[in-house]
Amino acid sequence: MIAMVELTAPLIGYPTDFPAGHFIGRHRHASAQLVYAASGVMSVATDQGRWVVPPQRAVWVPPRVPHSIRMAGPVEMRTLYLDPRLLADPPKTCCVVQVSPLL
Repeated sequence: MIAMVELTAPLIGYPTDFPAGHFIGRHRHASAQLVYAASGVMSVATDQGRWVVPPQRAVWVPPRVPHSIRMAGPVEMRTLYLDPRLLADPPKTCCVVQVSPLL
């Protein structure tokens, strides 16, 4: 298991496009991660559950939570890596969040 991104700033955006069926194996990050599909559908899996991520939704992954991601079709993934101290009360577990047009 590897940590893919180390923060060099309190907030980093990272866009990546993936083909249908692409799989990102189990890994974890030192920072919190907000995983969003601008188009397409993906699923995020942890030891606690599996979350399906269609457009207009994102999955919050707390720091150091091992997870994997599978693309159901072509996916335009947008990820925010952030220092959880930026939030007053960040979620302690993975959860689905609504994505506003501003985000």
